[in-house]
Amino acid sequence: MSIKRSKILLVALVLLVFLPVSGKCADGAYDVSVMSLFKPQDLDVYSEGDDTLSLLIKGEVLSEYSVSLEKNMFDEERDGSRIYIVAFMEKTHFNLKLRGDNVVISVVDELGRVVKEKVVSRTDWISFVAKKTRKISNKYTLKVNKKHEKAYEGVLSIKYVKNKFLILLSVPIEELTAAVAESEVGNDAPYEMLKAMAVLARTYITVNRARHNADGYDLCDTTHCQFYRERSKPYSMAVKAAKETNGEMVRFDGRLAEVYYSAACGGYTAAVSTIWGGDDLLYPYLKPVNCDFCVGSKFYRYERRVDKSVLSRIFFDKDDERFDIEALKRDTNNHWVGSISIVFFNQKITLKGEKFKDKIRRKLGWNELPSSAFSIKDDGDAFLFSGKGYGHGIGLCLAGADNLAEKGW
Repeated sequence: MSIKRSKILLVALVLLVFLPVSGKCADGAYDVSVMSLFKPQDLDVYSEGDDTLSLLIKGEVLSEYSVSLEKNMFDEERDGSRIYIVAFMEKTHFNLKLRGDNVVISVVDELGRVVKEKVVSRTDWISFVAKKTRKISNKYTLKVNKKHEKAYEGVLSIKYVKNKFLILLSVPIEELTAAVAESEVGNDAPYEMLKAMAVLARTYITVNRARHNADGYDLCDTTHCQFYRERSKPYSMAVKAAKETNGEMVRFDGRLAEVYYSAACGGYTAAVSTIWGGDDLLYPYLKPVNCDFCVGSKFYRYERRVDKSVLSRIFFDKDDERFDIEALKRDTNNHWVGSISIVFFNQKITLKGEKFKDKIRRKLGWNELPSSAFSIKDDGDAFLFSGKGYGHGIGLCLAGADNLAEKGW
């Protein structure tokens, strides 16, 4: 998803300006669904703060169900002269699991022993509050299904929905902006690129606030919305970039723009109509342009060989080599595939090139077919894809922006 200031704008856009928005960019914090890709059914919640965390159910603080890092110290005198100081730490955390129609919330010690247990309805919202300060925004480490671990900061609330835990984190927009910018391009990206990414992230967050309204929250943490890995470190360059661009968002003709970006365009950015369909006149600032700046990307050019039998399994659930494909429609630069025809025996389907690419990637891996900018060659029992770029190609080319920022633009 994408866009950027001054000359970097030329990589992907035309006639766009960054305008600071008066006051806050948005009212309040944003509710983000986190770690849903891991289908959480077993959740461990660890406190990272000095204060004790207490359970909060239906607005009631249950202080008897608390977790903390307790420091215990005592001294011992031996031989009448030497004094030994012995210190140890006792750490507890919450664990959440489903039992029938209820959620069991356990206080667990470092050895995995259940210290205390509370049963609540799976429709109840589960949250936590700092015992001393009564703050509901805290630092956490979450571990899903005993293997996926991430660190967050914000107001945490949890409910069991559709056979998994819905984990929501309420985060102020500037903190979310920094975290998204760091997740998308990395904290070691050139600083001007981080600033551009912060402006894009903030704009996207604001424009797409209602994207998951039907699900009961604002945004998700995947590339469906924007990638949000975990919280930023307080003194990270992404936090600095967000502060320096505080309130700035992308506007066109006085309105907030629909901003998009992808990892590498391969030399030519894509039109919305080619990739997703729709009317390009609605997005005059996303007009495709030549981009020679991402030539150094490892995905600037690629080749992938995929067996016909593998493709027939993906698209028709049959293991057979009698499979044919043809690019039906391309953009005006003969770069991006707009639609593709797939034939298997007497069955024929037509897909957008982007959907074709995504279906293959979901089955074979995200790097298997990096983009929908490719040519197709019949190679006997397989097809050879010679391609360009990584991602959908609309808007800002991040590899190009990285190169420009490295050059001092």
